[in-house]
Amino acid sequence: MANGCPPTYARCGDSAPFFGGSLISLRTVGTVCATGVSLAAGTYNYMSTDWHCSPYGTGTWVARDSGNVIGTVNVAAGHVQAARDFMIIGTPSNTGKIWFGDWKTQTSIRVGSVVRPGLGDPVTCSCGVSGSGHYQYIGIVDVEWNIRGRVIGKGFYAEQYDDRDDPDYPATGWVQPGDSGSPLVSGGSSYDVLQGFLSAGGVGSGPICAPGRHPGFDGDPDDGCYTEYYAMYPDVAIGSIGGLKVKTS
Repeated sequence: MANGCPPTYARCGDSAPFFGGSLISLRTVGTVCATGVSLAAGTYNYMSTDWHCSPYGTGTWVARDSGNVIGTVNVAAGHVQAARDFMIIGTPSNTGKIWFGDWKTQTSIRVGSVVRPGLGDPVTCSCGVSGSGHYQYIGIVDVEWNIRGRVIGKGFYAEQYDDRDDPDYPATGWVQPGDSGSPLVSGGSSYDVLQGFLSAGGVGSGPICAPGRHPGFDGDPDDGCYTEYYAMYPDVAIGSIGGLKVKTS
């Protein structure tokens, strides 16, 4: 498979039932983002991602390195919510798990619950390009930001604290283009608590990108990768589309 992605299911080349935190792209267009979390409304299944990944909701989303079809977005049904930087992709099969590990990991953990995080809480991105395990801390809550001329929010701003001395949550890590839509989580080795969805890079950036990132992505040639970012609260994003429930396993 492309780039050395494993031939069976993996973050870089997901297959049904689909997981959150997988790398996806728009077929024929090439736009790259990530799935957030598995959702359901009645008998219908959906994967979340960011609105700005496809502002008009058009195109077919596929697993980036395998080409497996995930699905399409039903714009007429209200499945695009620009003000929340959120949309859902209809898919035949998904399950309540999120990838855990580097860009080609085949390890996943279950979604245990959904929580709105607070000031000072640690968060880590299970990122489609950058992988897992890169911790930041929430520095601003109830914040708004701009994407494509729209005000987005409310959500939180995650920062890197170089002087934070916490052996369980080291202040390291970066995100980069292609990680948009990825789930922000906390938890342990057996479950994740969903805390948000990555939306946009912030002010802080550095020349070094995540060591576990996908080899096909090198970050911004001038600024490297982001050490700070904006993220949507999960309840605000998911609640913008009626009837959605997060799948847990």
